[in-house]
Amino acid sequence: MSNDVLLKLSIEVAVPLWIDRLKHLSFRYRQQRGAICSQHVAEKGDIILYKSKKAGESAEAFNRLAEGIAILAFAPGGVTFCGLHFEAVADSPFDRPRSSVSLTATTDPPAKKPARKSKPAKRKKLLRVRKR
Repeated sequence: MSNDVLLKLSIEVAVPLWIDRLKHLSFRYRQQRGAICSQHVAEKGDIILYKSKKAGESAEAFNRLAEGIAILAFAPGGVTFCGLHFEAVADSPFDRPRSSVSLTATTDPPAKKPARKSKPAKRKKLLRVRKR
């Protein structure tokens, strides 16, 4: 197997585990961890594909990559990496939006309101009153 196939398989397993671990944490904490993970992967991303001589260094870089992808999965619409799409919803009460504006899009036409049934006798009386 090539490195990219092994990476894809490993990401497919590791990211859902990270999502489960992060879903109870606050948005602010995940944001801080995302900055740390992105910096680590930027500095040492090459050792994810090419094993480092130091023990555990490649595993640490891979874990930061998987954690970073898991953090991105909490963004609206999720994230796609290596053809794999990850999308997560936070359980933290701190992630609730402060405003209660919600937008929905539907393709169904709006339901018609039933016609009001009025009594013809009353309607004629109203018409007579207006004519005077």
